[in-house]
Amino acid sequence: MSAQSLVQHEQHQSRLFPVAIDSLDAQTLSLDLYLKANEQADPVLYRAIGVDFSPADRQRLISQGVEFLYIPISQHAAYRRILNTQLDRTFHDPETSRAERGRIIRTACTKMIEDVLLFPGQTDGMAAVADISRQFAAWSAEDEGQFSYLLDMSGHDYYTATHMVNVGVGCGLLFKAIKPDEPELQSLMMQGGLLHDIGKRGVPEEILNKEGRLEPDEWKLISKHPHRGYEYLLEHPDTPDVVARMAYEHHERPDGNGYPRGLKGDEIGLAPRICAVVDVFDAITACRPYRGPTPPDKTLAIMSEARDTGLDGTLLDVWSGLVEGLVREDPERAATSTGEQQEFCLEALVQAAPQPANVCATREPTDRWRDERRLHRRYECTVMVNVRFIQQGKPGPVKLNELCRVEIRDISQGGAQLLIPWAPSLNDVLTVELPVKNGRTITRQARIVRVRSSGGHGWEAGVYFMGGETGNASA
Repeated sequence: MSAQSLVQHEQHQSRLFPVAIDSLDAQTLSLDLYLKANEQADPVLYRAIGVDFSPADRQRLISQGVEFLYIPISQHAAYRRILNTQLDRTFHDPETSRAERGRIIRTACTKMIEDVLLFPGQTDGMAAVADISRQFAAWSAEDEGQFSYLLDMSGHDYYTATHMVNVGVGCGLLFKAIKPDEPELQSLMMQGGLLHDIGKRGVPEEILNKEGRLEPDEWKLISKHPHRGYEYLLEHPDTPDVVARMAYEHHERPDGNGYPRGLKGDEIGLAPRICAVVDVFDAITACRPYRGPTPPDKTLAIMSEARDTGLDGTLLDVWSGLVEGLVREDPERAATSTGEQQEFCLEALVQAAPQPANVCATREPTDRWRDERRLHRRYECTVMVNVRFIQQGKPGPVKLNELCRVEIRDISQGGAQLLIPWAPSLNDVLTVELPVKNGRTITRQARIVRVRSSGGHGWEAGVYFMGGETGNASA
């Protein structure tokens, strides 16, 4: 091998992508696994091809808070085969609850979509999405009830890859409800849903999750994503036309006021109209950094305001009936209303005349069904508070119900941003002691809806308050 070829080989091998621990079963490895001590650290080889990866290895990593390992992108095909086998085993595992099976599969599929977003031009990632779409269709035909648990309605974070997985599953459910005997087309509907927002690659996360009105240049960037996604998919010759059209037309509206082309009525394909309904539902139900989830019943009520103008009315009716049926069957899988929340004393936390953090204009409610307005004004602060974790997705350095101190960085009546020394899991539930007037405190229950690194200083965890106080106010 020439020196130039060796360098190219090493560069190719160094291109790693993450794989969820949940997606790796005990096996004699047919791929190399790398480990990163933290986001800034260089990867180190953890297990090589031919070495056993045991259940003890897996559990040890989980107990240490490791959620992902990394493999060379050149081994993607081998990983896909392993992943498909493992996910099929998970789907059929009678020892695991239906909800937990759905969570494990969603986590692995989210990483799959991240691969597509992170590595443009790689055909393996696109092939993996096509593979899982066909697997989704097979699962749907075999056990529709279990397959429906891949749709998360209970408080997932509005993150592009997570959203794309949810929309892919929802498109499959809605299409099957109107055309139950076309599994091949159902597979394409799910492939299109999984890829519908691929044009958002490169759009900064702070713009995608901005609470207030977008600036003109920000809106210009966002509004290009359907066309960018369409062009990207056309670069892959194996992409079916219906999949590309879902990316291109899912923001068009029946009344002609959508974008990017202003199509109206039947000018918009059936597949994009299906995608639009599920896309809006997931956008509203999902947690945002500044608020918790919106329950399905309230989401459907909001969407009904756009019947036949912003969304296809017939498809919206079918989707509403489908969602209502899923919630009736298992009410615990849907987020519930937070109800009236007791006001706590912001001044006691901010320790000065509170100044709004990142205040920006509120959008006019012209399209409430698409609008994501801030529900509560947020304030910056720096103060230590007592918290107790009462539900954790993975073990942490603090045991359940053990008191610990964390820092609040900003807060509103609806939620807060905490700085935590370790990486908690999405949907962890904790109690937070907050001051009220006269030096007293109340304890509020909160759910973690967003986690990100704080650059070596810990982990920023966005939480929303889940309802009224959990106990009596104390001195």
